[in-house]
Amino acid sequence: MHRHLSASFALLLLAAAPAAGAAPQSTDPGSGIASVKITKGPQVFIPDTGNPATLDINDNLRHKPSGFACPETFDGLAVLLMSIEPNDDSLVCDYRAGTDLRYKASDPIRYHLMLVKERPGQSARAIFDQLVAGGRQALKIKGNHTPPWASGPAAAPELVAFWDTDGDGVQGAWVAQAGSWIVVLRAQYAPGAPNDVEAGKIAQTLFALIKQQVK
Repeated sequence: MHRHLSASFALLLLAAAPAAGAAPQSTDPGSGIASVKITKGPQVFIPDTGNPATLDINDNLRHKPSGFACPETFDGLAVLLMSIEPNDDSLVCDYRAGTDLRYKASDPIRYHLMLVKERPGQSARAIFDQLVAGGRQALKIKGNHTPPWASGPAAAPELVAFWDTDGDGVQGAWVAQAGSWIVVLRAQYAPGAPNDVEAGKIAQTLFALIKQQVK
């Protein structure tokens, strides 16, 4: 198995490959996270497995079913590649995945954001439990890692697990409910306080946007 974030949680993996562009957004200045600003990004791709008809090309590639527009990048952070996989009942936004799926400690932080339409018998707790079970099975976990989250008024999602691993860096996920959608944000990065700070800021920014936008 390749050492990469998606393989660690294969149960919820949705594939990725090429083509499209988008436009800038900004965070809500009243959200308490104005230090992270969203700007236009360099490369945005839509895989063949996505349905472009579910995106509003005149509104920042907003996902029509959920109401969410994946931000292209974040001010001061060098996003190398972003992919959006939209479908009627799901949306996946991958940041910094690049073309090499193997984990390297020198890589920038990888973020994998997924929205899934809630279905009967499915819940945020059930998906979180599946993620945790999958992570424990796929990773060589050395111990728990304090979940990164920026300081400020926004409360972190209740469902969160992060681990220090042997050979796969810090890995973990936040899971939350937003309207009729279940939200999963995963991150993988090399250990270190600067990466904890960055991951915490990006997570808080994304969840604030989801709260504002998702139906």
